[in-house]
Amino acid sequence: MHLMSNSPNLNLKTYEKKTMDYLKKNWNSQIKLVDGFEYFKGDQIPLVVLTHPEFIKIILYISQLYCAVLNGYKQDYPTNISKAIREEGSYYEQEGKLCVYLSVLTYCLLLHHNVTTDKSMRYVQGYYWHKTESHDPLVYLMGNEHAGTHAWICVDKAVIDMSIRQQELFFDFESKPYILGKVPDKLWLKGFSEPKKTINKYVDQFSKRLNCSSEEWVEQHSQQMQDLDDKTEKEG
Repeated sequence: MHLMSNSPNLNLKTYEKKTMDYLKKNWNSQIKLVDGFEYFKGDQIPLVVLTHPEFIKIILYISQLYCAVLNGYKQDYPTNISKAIREEGSYYEQEGKLCVYLSVLTYCLLLHHNVTTDKSMRYVQGYYWHKTESHDPLVYLMGNEHAGTHAWICVDKAVIDMSIRQQELFFDFESKPYILGKVPDKLWLKGFSEPKKTINKYVDQFSKRLNCSSEEWVEQHSQQMQDLDDKTEKEG
């Protein structure tokens, strides 16, 4: 989430044009017109996906990776995520692309473990928007509404968005600061469904940065995910 705004009475039409230009210049995107943005309200995750034994492992891994990256500055933060993977995530967080990194990784892991198929998934880039909702009055000093460039994935109509929790200080997610299925009523997600070549380009960039192949990059994360799951079982 890099192009951000907390201005009152944000003109969304103007913001959408700026978002489209930003995506084309700074991210990988095939969007051509602002009309390419569509609303995503989400829906329940398909039962066949929800009950797949690898699905919860992937979601827990992405969640742990998110927390390890955002708390990386804390010397005593407890995590079993390897230093190399934490540094990789931190790099993209500093680039303003943590949502891209985590969404692409989630997409790849779901495919790698045969949880679902390319045909059922979409990788989306666009923006979020919401009015500030907080029990802390000081938060409102940072603006009455918030918007930012963002990325997420969909499985059929269900939205999977683990990095939206970056907004939990400014938005009342109620029970959980992430999206698995339906989008909260007062939160807007509007974006462009990118073609598969956008995903491929990101994976190519991520893997080249680590001097490995695309397959090796996915496998490294898959192995880290399995190591964490094994450790959890032993401790349990």
